[in-house]
Amino acid sequence: MSEIRGSEKVSAKLGRFSPSAFKIVEKLAFFAADVESTRYDLDIVLLTDKSTMQYRVSIRFENVIGLKVKDFGGGLTQVMGLYIQDISEKGWDRQNWEIGDFEHSVISFRCRDLYISSCEAV
Repeated sequence: MSEIRGSEKVSAKLGRFSPSAFKIVEKLAFFAADVESTRYDLDIVLLTDKSTMQYRVSIRFENVIGLKVKDFGGGLTQVMGLYIQDISEKGWDRQNWEIGDFEHSVISFRCRDLYISSCEAV
């Protein structure tokens, strides 16, 4: 399994990066990454639960394919925990990672690459 670039930013604060620990969606931005709009990226900002110290993580997903989102908005948007799975061994064109939530399928997609751009205490 490939390591997620930037995961050391989370590990330095929380011990290790576990996508399922981040359950509150603070921001979701889907955008054309280049002028020709041949590639779309997705920025997601997630928060941990407020059990003790709350943390915010920002993740960029590059070359997103098959984005499905449902039941977002109208208040606090939560996921029961995300999974990020390396699917590069399947050899699919521009699809190395599969992302989704564990229980309610409120978000799912595949992407070529991803990285954690920041992790901070809130």
